[in-house]
Amino acid sequence: MSMSRYLVRRIEETPTIQVRTRTEIVALEGNGHLERVLWRDGTGAVTSHDVRHVFLMTGAEASTTWLDDRITLDSKGFIKTGPDLTPEDLAAAQWPLERSPYLLETSRPGVFAVGDVRCGNVKRVASAVGEGSIAISFVHRVLAELSPSVLAPSWPPAHQCIREGFVAEHSEDVGHSGTANDLGVAKDVLSI
Repeated sequence: MSMSRYLVRRIEETPTIQVRTRTEIVALEGNGHLERVLWRDGTGAVTSHDVRHVFLMTGAEASTTWLDDRITLDSKGFIKTGPDLTPEDLAAAQWPLERSPYLLETSRPGVFAVGDVRCGNVKRVASAVGEGSIAISFVHRVLAELSPSVLAPSWPPAHQCIREGFVAEHSEDVGHSGTANDLGVAKDVLSI
């Protein structure tokens, strides 16, 4: 995965930008604003550099290992939804319903994925926002048709999952915290 080609081109064409691949930022220093960056290069050496601006690209890799096989993922770790779920995926996940998953619905009835965590995403904020809006319409449809026992039956109660818009402690053995968008679960689904 990589960022959009137009961003790569703009970065390559800007002489004041230096791209450091295989480099880990280990410290940011400054007094009221960024003044220095310490980084570790591919050899393991840590050096200090007078830098006032840093652009860090994130989101190109799925951060879904904490799902612990509860949701079907593609080979790169992104969450498969709707038409991307094969009959084999649904059989392995023991899909309990006669209908196929809705658009943006995962292999668990009533659990939706949107944004960068979803297989086939377009890595745009506007797209993620739009997907979230679409997912909410499906949430209402699911809530109208399903009983709470079918919606994520082995997950903890909603009050343990939702705290002020954040998803926390999805299971005692995983202990991941992140935003609802990181999880890609529409908050309304777990608020039953």
